[in-house]
Amino acid sequence: MERMNNGRRLRKTLHKPKGLGIRYSDLDIQKRVEIYNFALEKAKEMISKNELNLHELSRIIMRNYGVHIWPATIRDWVIGRKHPLRNPQLNPITKAPRRPPDPQIIPTTLGLLYSDRSLPHCI
Repeated sequence: MERMNNGRRLRKTLHKPKGLGIRYSDLDIQKRVEIYNFALEKAKEMISKNELNLHELSRIIMRNYGVHIWPATIRDWVIGRKHPLRNPQLNPITKAPRRPPDPQIIPTTLGLLYSDRSLPHCI
C-alpha cells in the first residue's frame, strides 16, 4: 500500500528537483559560506520589508549561484539551527589531524597507571 498524504502520493526520499543546478553538498566550503552569507543578507532585506518568502529566496540563490537549496534549509539558517561550518567533517577550523602521543609521555603515563598514581615516584 502506498503512503498517502491528503490524497497525494509521498516520495520515498527527498531529492533535488531534476535539472535544477548543482548539489549544495558537492560545493567546497568557501562557496558554501559565500552562499550562506548571501542568503542571510537577502533574508534580512526581506525581513526589513516584512516580506520574507523562503521559496523566492531559494529561487534567487538558484539564479545567482546555480545551486538548489531547500527552503527548509534556508529557514534553519535564518533561525540559527544550521550553519555550513557546524559539521565537524567540513569545518577546517575544528578538524585537527590525529597525532601519535609524545614518546616521552608514554613511560610516565604507564608508571602512573600501574603505581599509586603519585607523580614523584614515576620520575
